[in-house]
Amino acid sequence: MVNTRRFTLSPVFILGLGVILVSFSGVLIRLAGTGPSRIALYRVVFAFVMYVAVTSFRRRRVASLPFNARQYLLAILAGVFLALHFHLWISAFEHTTIAGAVIPLSLQPIVVGVISRYLYGEKFDRFMLIPIGLMAGGMIIMPALDRMISPTLARGDLLSIAGALMVCMFVVIARTGVRHFGTFGFNKISYGVAMIILAVFAFVQDVSIWPLTLRELFFYVLIGVGCSFLGYSLIVFSLKKFRSVNVSIALIGEPVLGILWGWVFLREALTFPQFIGFSCGLVGLTFYFRRIKVDYE
Repeated sequence: MVNTRRFTLSPVFILGLGVILVSFSGVLIRLAGTGPSRIALYRVVFAFVMYVAVTSFRRRRVASLPFNARQYLLAILAGVFLALHFHLWISAFEHTTIAGAVIPLSLQPIVVGVISRYLYGEKFDRFMLIPIGLMAGGMIIMPALDRMISPTLARGDLLSIAGALMVCMFVVIARTGVRHFGTFGFNKISYGVAMIILAVFAFVQDVSIWPLTLRELFFYVLIGVGCSFLGYSLIVFSLKKFRSVNVSIALIGEPVLGILWGWVFLREALTFPQFIGFSCGLVGLTFYFRRIKVDYE
Protein backbone atom coordinates (compact mmCIF):
# COMPACT_ATOMS: atom_id res chain seq x y z
CA MET A 1 0.00 0.00 0.00
CA VAL A 2 1.31 3.43 -0.97
CA ASN A 3 1.78 5.85 1.88
CA THR A 4 -0.29 8.90 0.95
CA ARG A 5 0.31 10.90 4.11
CA ARG A 6 1.46 14.40 3.33
CA PHE A 7 4.89 15.33 4.64
CA THR A 8 4.73 17.93 7.40
CA LEU A 9 7.40 19.52 9.54
CA SER A 10 7.30 19.09 13.29
CA PRO A 11 5.89 22.18 15.08
CA VAL A 12 8.83 21.98 17.49
CA PHE A 13 11.26 22.06 14.53
CA ILE A 14 9.44 25.06 13.03
CA LEU A 15 9.56 26.96 16.32
CA GLY A 16 13.19 26.02 16.92
CA LEU A 17 14.27 27.11 13.43
CA GLY A 18 12.45 30.42 13.86
CA VAL A 19 14.26 31.07 17.13
CA ILE A 20 17.64 30.29 15.51
CA LEU A 21 17.02 32.70 12.62
CA VAL A 22 15.86 35.49 14.92
CA SER A 23 18.87 34.96 17.19
CA PHE A 24 21.18 36.29 14.46
CA SER A 25 19.58 39.76 14.74
CA GLY A 26 22.08 41.04 17.31
CA VAL A 27 25.26 40.16 15.46
CA LEU A 28 23.82 41.43 12.13
CA ILE A 29 22.78 44.73 13.74
CA ARG A 30 26.31 45.14 15.10
CA LEU A 31 27.86 44.30 11.71
CA ALA A 32 25.55 46.73 9.88
CA GLY A 33 27.17 49.56 11.87
CA THR A 34 24.55 52.23 11.11
CA GLY A 35 22.13 54.24 13.27
CA PRO A 36 19.36 52.37 15.12
CA SER A 37 16.50 54.30 13.49
CA ARG A 38 17.83 53.48 10.03
CA ILE A 39 18.31 49.78 10.84
CA ALA A 40 14.88 49.47 12.47
CA LEU A 41 13.12 51.10 9.52
CA TYR A 42 14.79 49.05 6.81
CA ARG A 43 14.40 45.85 8.81
CA VAL A 44 10.65 46.39 8.79
CA VAL A 45 10.54 47.65 5.18
CA PHE A 46 12.15 44.53 3.70
CA ALA A 47 10.05 42.24 5.87
CA PHE A 48 6.87 44.11 4.89
CA VAL A 49 7.70 43.80 1.18
CA MET A 50 8.03 40.04 1.61
CA TYR A 51 4.69 39.78 3.45
CA VAL A 52 2.95 41.81 0.74
CA ALA A 53 4.44 39.58 -1.97
CA VAL A 54 3.43 36.36 -0.23
CA THR A 55 -0.11 37.47 0.62
CA SER A 56 -0.64 38.76 -2.93
CA PHE A 57 0.38 35.37 -4.32
CA ARG A 58 -1.87 33.49 -1.90
CA ARG A 59 -4.89 35.76 -2.33
CA ARG A 60 -6.17 33.87 -5.35
CA ARG A 61 -6.37 30.65 -3.37
CA VAL A 62 -7.65 31.98 -0.05
CA ALA A 63 -11.22 33.10 0.51
CA SER A 64 -11.72 36.68 1.61
CA LEU A 65 -12.09 37.14 5.34
CA PRO A 66 -15.16 38.85 6.74
CA PHE A 67 -14.42 42.33 8.03
CA ASN A 68 -13.81 42.34 11.77
CA ALA A 69 -13.12 45.81 13.15
CA ARG A 70 -11.86 44.46 16.50
CA GLN A 71 -9.30 42.19 14.86
CA TYR A 72 -8.04 44.98 12.61
CA LEU A 73 -7.67 47.32 15.57
CA LEU A 74 -5.74 44.66 17.46
CA ALA A 75 -3.46 44.06 14.45
CA ILE A 76 -2.80 47.81 14.22
CA LEU A 77 -2.05 47.91 17.95
CA ALA A 78 0.34 44.99 17.48
CA GLY A 79 2.12 47.05 14.81
CA VAL A 80 2.56 49.91 17.26
CA PHE A 81 4.15 47.59 19.82
CA LEU A 82 6.33 46.05 17.10
CA ALA A 83 7.64 49.46 16.03
CA LEU A 84 8.41 50.41 19.63
CA HIS A 85 10.17 47.08 20.15
CA PHE A 86 12.49 47.48 17.19
CA HIS A 87 13.21 51.15 17.89
CA LEU A 88 13.99 50.68 21.59
CA TRP A 89 15.78 47.36 21.32
CA ILE A 90 18.03 48.27 18.39
CA SER A 91 18.88 51.55 20.14
CA ALA A 92 20.26 49.51 23.05
CA PHE A 93 23.15 48.32 20.84
CA GLU A 94 24.61 51.83 20.88
CA HIS A 95 25.17 51.57 24.62
CA THR A 96 25.95 47.95 25.39
CA THR A 97 27.27 44.67 24.03
CA ILE A 98 25.24 42.09 22.11
CA ALA A 99 24.98 40.06 25.30
CA GLY A 100 23.78 43.06 27.28
CA ALA A 101 21.15 43.90 24.65
CA VAL A 102 19.70 40.40 24.33
CA ILE A 103 19.68 39.45 28.02
CA PRO A 104 16.45 41.33 28.95
CA LEU A 105 14.56 39.39 26.27
CA SER A 106 14.44 36.62 28.86
CA LEU A 107 11.65 38.57 30.57
CA GLN A 108 9.23 37.47 27.86
CA PRO A 109 7.89 34.21 29.38
CA ILE A 110 7.12 35.87 32.69
CA VAL A 111 5.37 38.92 31.21
CA VAL A 112 3.52 36.99 28.50
CA GLY A 113 2.57 34.28 31.00
CA VAL A 114 0.98 36.77 33.40
CA ILE A 115 -0.91 38.62 30.66
CA SER A 116 -2.04 35.42 28.90
CA ARG A 117 -3.31 33.95 32.14
CA TYR A 118 -5.73 36.86 32.58
CA LEU A 119 -6.68 37.29 28.91
CA TYR A 120 -6.86 33.69 27.73
CA GLY A 121 -7.07 31.69 30.95
CA GLU A 122 -3.75 29.98 30.18
CA LYS A 123 -1.98 28.25 33.05
CA PHE A 124 1.59 27.13 33.54
CA ASP A 125 2.53 23.50 33.53
CA ARG A 126 4.25 23.24 36.93
CA PHE A 127 7.25 21.61 35.30
CA MET A 128 7.72 24.79 33.25
CA LEU A 129 8.74 26.58 36.45
CA ILE A 130 12.08 24.76 36.13
CA PRO A 131 13.14 26.22 32.74
CA ILE A 132 11.54 29.57 33.59
CA GLY A 133 13.47 29.74 36.85
CA LEU A 134 16.74 28.70 35.21
CA MET A 135 16.50 30.93 32.16
CA ALA A 136 14.87 34.06 33.52
CA GLY A 137 16.57 33.94 36.91
CA GLY A 138 20.03 33.40 35.44
CA MET A 139 19.70 36.16 32.87
CA ILE A 140 17.95 38.79 34.97
CA ILE A 141 20.89 38.94 37.39
CA MET A 142 23.34 39.65 34.56
CA PRO A 143 22.47 43.31 33.93
CA ALA A 144 22.62 44.04 37.65
CA LEU A 145 26.05 42.46 38.05
CA ASP A 146 27.39 43.85 34.78
CA ARG A 147 26.27 47.33 35.81
CA MET A 148 28.67 47.06 38.72
CA ILE A 149 31.46 46.33 36.25
CA SER A 150 30.52 49.11 33.79
CA PRO A 151 27.88 51.72 34.79
CA THR A 152 27.61 52.90 31.19
CA LEU A 153 25.64 49.74 30.39
CA ALA A 154 22.64 50.97 32.42
CA ARG A 155 21.06 52.93 29.56
CA GLY A 156 21.41 50.00 27.20
CA ASP A 157 19.83 47.70 29.79
CA LEU A 158 16.82 49.99 30.21
CA LEU A 159 16.30 50.37 26.45
CA SER A 160 16.52 46.63 25.94
CA ILE A 161 14.12 45.91 28.83
CA ALA A 162 11.60 48.39 27.40
CA GLY A 163 11.96 46.79 23.97
CA ALA A 164 11.42 43.33 25.45
CA LEU A 165 8.19 44.47 27.11
CA MET A 166 6.93 45.80 23.77
CA VAL A 167 7.51 42.50 21.97
CA CYS A 168 5.68 40.71 24.80
CA MET A 169 2.57 42.70 23.97
CA PHE A 170 3.02 41.87 20.28
CA VAL A 171 3.18 38.12 21.04
CA VAL A 172 0.04 38.25 23.19
CA ILE A 173 -1.98 40.07 20.51
CA ALA A 174 -0.62 37.80 17.76
CA ARG A 175 -2.19 34.81 19.50
CA THR A 176 -5.66 35.86 18.32
CA GLY A 177 -4.58 37.80 15.24
CA VAL A 178 -2.91 34.83 13.59
CA ARG A 179 -6.04 32.72 13.97
CA HIS A 180 -8.13 35.34 12.21
CA PHE A 181 -5.81 36.67 9.48
CA GLY A 182 -3.32 33.83 9.18
CA THR A 183 0.41 34.19 9.80
CA PHE A 184 1.27 36.23 6.72
CA GLY A 185 -1.89 38.32 6.77
CA PHE A 186 -1.43 39.34 10.38
CA ASN A 187 2.25 40.15 9.91
CA LYS A 188 1.52 42.18 6.78
CA ILE A 189 -0.80 44.46 8.75
CA SER A 190 1.39 44.74 11.84
CA TYR A 191 4.62 45.29 9.87
CA GLY A 192 2.89 47.84 7.64
CA VAL A 193 1.84 49.83 10.68
CA ALA A 194 5.30 49.49 12.22
CA MET A 195 6.90 50.72 8.98
CA ILE A 196 4.81 53.90 9.01
CA ILE A 197 5.59 54.59 12.67
CA LEU A 198 9.33 54.01 12.22
CA ALA A 199 9.34 56.26 9.15
CA VAL A 200 7.77 59.00 11.29
CA PHE A 201 10.40 58.42 13.99
CA ALA A 202 13.18 58.77 11.39
CA PHE A 203 11.63 61.98 10.01
CA VAL A 204 11.23 63.54 13.46
CA GLN A 205 14.82 62.65 14.37
CA ASP A 206 16.03 64.01 11.00
CA VAL A 207 17.66 60.66 10.16
CA SER A 208 18.89 60.28 6.58
CA ILE A 209 17.48 57.05 5.12
CA TRP A 210 18.87 57.41 1.58
CA PRO A 211 21.09 56.53 -0.26
CA LEU A 212 22.12 52.99 0.72
CA THR A 213 25.54 51.44 0.24
CA LEU A 214 25.77 47.85 -0.99
CA ARG A 215 27.10 46.82 2.42
CA GLU A 216 24.11 48.38 4.19
CA LEU A 217 21.70 46.81 1.71
CA PHE A 218 23.25 43.40 2.26
CA PHE A 219 22.82 43.51 6.03
CA TYR A 220 19.39 45.12 5.90
CA VAL A 221 18.14 42.33 3.64
CA LEU A 222 19.60 39.68 5.95
CA ILE A 223 17.97 41.30 8.98
CA GLY A 224 14.65 42.08 7.31
CA VAL A 225 14.15 38.95 5.20
CA GLY A 226 16.12 36.38 7.19
CA CYS A 227 15.44 37.39 10.79
CA SER A 228 12.12 39.21 10.60
CA PHE A 229 10.30 37.62 7.65
CA LEU A 230 11.49 34.02 7.87
CA GLY A 231 12.30 33.91 11.58
CA TYR A 232 9.22 35.64 12.96
CA SER A 233 6.92 34.00 10.39
CA LEU A 234 7.93 30.61 11.75
CA ILE A 235 7.52 31.83 15.33
CA VAL A 236 4.12 33.43 14.70
CA PHE A 237 3.01 30.33 12.76
CA SER A 238 3.85 28.24 15.81
CA LEU A 239 1.24 30.23 17.77
CA LYS A 240 -1.33 28.09 15.93
CA LYS A 241 0.08 25.03 17.68
CA PHE A 242 1.46 26.28 20.97
CA ARG A 243 0.14 28.51 23.70
CA SER A 244 1.63 32.01 23.60
CA VAL A 245 3.40 31.46 26.93
CA ASN A 246 5.15 28.38 25.50
CA VAL A 247 6.30 30.34 22.46
CA SER A 248 7.62 33.10 24.70
CA ILE A 249 9.63 30.54 26.68
CA ALA A 250 11.15 29.21 23.47
CA LEU A 251 12.16 32.76 22.58
CA ILE A 252 14.62 32.62 25.47
CA GLY A 253 16.73 30.84 22.87
CA GLU A 254 17.21 34.20 21.13
CA PRO A 255 19.36 35.78 23.87
CA VAL A 256 21.11 32.48 24.60
CA LEU A 257 22.09 31.96 20.97
CA GLY A 258 22.63 35.69 20.38
CA ILE A 259 25.33 35.70 23.05
CA LEU A 260 26.94 32.70 21.36
CA TRP A 261 26.93 34.33 17.89
CA GLY A 262 28.41 37.52 19.33
CA TRP A 263 31.37 35.54 20.63
CA VAL A 264 31.77 33.34 17.53
CA PHE A 265 31.59 36.10 14.90
CA LEU A 266 32.74 39.22 16.76
CA ARG A 267 34.71 37.77 19.66
CA GLU A 268 32.62 39.76 22.13
CA ALA A 269 33.71 37.96 25.26
CA LEU A 270 31.24 37.15 28.01
CA THR A 271 31.70 38.61 31.42
CA PHE A 272 31.49 36.13 34.29
CA PRO A 273 27.87 37.14 35.12
CA GLN A 274 26.94 36.74 31.45
CA PHE A 275 28.53 33.30 31.39
CA ILE A 276 26.38 32.28 34.38
CA GLY A 277 23.24 33.52 32.63
CA PHE A 278 24.21 31.85 29.36
CA SER A 279 24.73 28.51 31.10
CA CYS A 280 21.42 28.74 32.96
CA GLY A 281 19.61 29.67 29.77
CA LEU A 282 21.09 26.79 27.81
CA VAL A 283 20.15 24.24 30.48
CA GLY A 284 16.68 25.71 30.86
CA LEU A 285 16.09 25.69 27.10
CA THR A 286 17.04 22.00 27.01
CA PHE A 287 14.49 21.26 29.75
CA TYR A 288 11.86 23.21 27.83
CA PHE A 289 12.23 21.45 24.49
CA ARG A 290 12.13 18.06 26.19
CA ARG A 291 8.83 18.96 27.83
CA ILE A 292 6.93 21.07 25.30
CA LYS A 293 3.80 19.55 23.80
CA VAL A 294 1.78 20.49 20.74
CA ASP A 295 -1.44 22.29 21.62
CA TYR A 296 -4.09 21.88 18.93
CA GLU A 297 -6.63 24.24 20.46
